[in-house]
Amino acid sequence: MGIDGDETSLVSRMDWYTDRVNQSMCVGNGLRQCGSNSSIRGILEFLNAFDDDVKIDLTHQAGDAVYPGQCGLSEPLDRESFREGVNVTFDWLCDRVQDGAGVYLNFGFYSLLPPAGGAGPQWDRNGGHSVRMHGCSVVGAQRFVHTIDDGAQDSSAGGMCVANDGLRTQIVPIFENGTTNGRLLLGGSGQQIDFAMALMPNDL
Repeated sequence: MGIDGDETSLVSRMDWYTDRVNQSMCVGNGLRQCGSNSSIRGILEFLNAFDDDVKIDLTHQAGDAVYPGQCGLSEPLDRESFREGVNVTFDWLCDRVQDGAGVYLNFGFYSLLPPAGGAGPQWDRNGGHSVRMHGCSVVGAQRFVHTIDDGAQDSSAGGMCVANDGLRTQIVPIFENGTTNGRLLLGGSGQQIDFAMALMPNDL
């Protein structure tokens, strides 16, 4: 974690560069996508500090047309990420991971709001989560993404911080729905993919 100041830990450094507010492995704030404490800040500033030879190229889908843009970053950076689609698509995700990129997915927790004034379906985003995508598959007509995240790490239970078994791997079905403003569904309508970024070694 960023609070421990361990410069030998990739996880600690990434967390520190996001400028995320945290107190322990169980208590901490979430991240915005862009801004002074955000996932974009963490990725770009980490690469700026440790990838001196600029061996990693960035691209993304959804979000702004270019990052960092006006993303609230204080230091000059040596690279930019350019958008390759206004919405995240399964084909782009699968192509990137098969090309050897590290793919970062951000999805929101959405609930359907009551109909209002004859408008189409409206969604309320009330949280989110980030995962790494490390594979994809298709079985018949069903598409899947293979993810890894911290869902099995420490968690709060009864006021105590409980140590669990580390990272969680999942194979999650992907669906399309015409009512979600182009966002893919990650397992169901309650989880909608907002953003994806690919980190690709440029010497491949």
